[in-house]
Amino acid sequence: MLKEIREATKIKDSIIMGDFNYPHIDWIHATSGREAEIKFLSGLNECFLEQLVQEPTRGEAILDLVLSGGQDQVQEITITGLLGNSDHNIITFNIPVVGRTPQQSSTLAFNFKKRNCTKMRRLVKQKLKGTVTRAKSLKAAWKLFKDTIIEAQLKCIPQIKKHSKRPKKESPWLNHHVKEAVRDKKVSFKKWKSNPSEINRTEHKHCQIKCKNIIRKAKKDFEEQLAKNSKRNNKMFLKYIRSSKPAKKPVGPLDDGAIKGAIKDDKAIEEKLNDFFASVFTAEDVGEIPKSAPSFVGDESEELSRIEVSLEEVLEQIEKLNVNKSPGSDGIHPRVLKELKWEIAQLLSVVCNLSLKSASVPNDWKIANVTPIFKKGSRGDPGNYRPVSLTSVPGKLVETIVKNKIVNHVEEHNLLDKSQHGFCKGKSCLTNLLGYVYTTKLVRTNVR
Repeated sequence: MLKEIREATKIKDSIIMGDFNYPHIDWIHATSGREAEIKFLSGLNECFLEQLVQEPTRGEAILDLVLSGGQDQVQEITITGLLGNSDHNIITFNIPVVGRTPQQSSTLAFNFKKRNCTKMRRLVKQKLKGTVTRAKSLKAAWKLFKDTIIEAQLKCIPQIKKHSKRPKKESPWLNHHVKEAVRDKKVSFKKWKSNPSEINRTEHKHCQIKCKNIIRKAKKDFEEQLAKNSKRNNKMFLKYIRSSKPAKKPVGPLDDGAIKGAIKDDKAIEEKLNDFFASVFTAEDVGEIPKSAPSFVGDESEELSRIEVSLEEVLEQIEKLNVNKSPGSDGIHPRVLKELKWEIAQLLSVVCNLSLKSASVPNDWKIANVTPIFKKGSRGDPGNYRPVSLTSVPGKLVETIVKNKIVNHVEEHNLLDKSQHGFCKGKSCLTNLLGYVYTTKLVRTNVR
């Protein structure tokens, strides 16, 4: 052990701590009557190490030590209560360090708590007054829609800096009952240390058990309430789960051919992942799509030859938007769309119909912010990352409207066979397997 301590002291500003279990050493005079303890004290003197704990850490003995060789390297050592079910006390101390000044993140986020909805609606009404019906092309209509929303967001919603590393906050379950119990426990511990009687020890033990039970109850109540609200607002639920997990590991470094871990630069990692995701994308040959036998038996007037989006359908989909979701690359936030639904619904319906009529979509709907999510295996292999795309909110809204119209038409006219289970509402792999097993049993019964 002394050999390991000598090796450790070769490292600059090293601090050694732990349970050394030397109960008979008098640390005030640095003496002992036992051979092993005298040898240990001699070894510390040879390494110029100072033992800084001066209060008992277990019963009346100092077993847990903090060894330091530098002056003022360790400050404000205090002994507090017991650590969980252990019979050793907690040692807390400060290590003064000079660190790097953290780089301030330039990312800005909207502070919706201070938004001015009245001003935002008034601005949008003034800008769109008399211009909606004059938008004849998809490009012009989308530019008017996007510019109006972005201008309203910037003028009526203040922005705050989004720091990548925020100061650690208190635990969300830490209520006033918990704080009071922790305070009582600390007071009873100090009282016991100043007057080590059996009455004071029993009182401290009682406070310790009470504090533990209150903390457990506070955690349980908070997590139960969080689980109940998870469907309505899963953002808080996921935030709490992330805070309980270890630190998030970065993407990469990626392997470059035979050389492992060669790509470390962020820009190079982005390019490598982008090339890989693009290489596995399947471009369908639309010229060789097989033709299915016609199964529509309705009148010509009932055919779905043209899709038109109404104002009511746009309002319905805007109302269903989740305001806690993030905006796409166009910067249009779903919360803003919901706040301005009566002002912008008509223009958005015009954009939808022009898009369907021209068989094209705005360029902003084709752009996505892609985040690589690690699955499993080696972090250096680009194939072990799954791309998650964040696309335009109005673009997804139009997709939903078109999808609903197609699905409703297919269901009304029974254009799908009963054996179709994939991509059908209320059906899945499980229903497919159950149907197969049931049919197989019927066939076997008939054969018998």
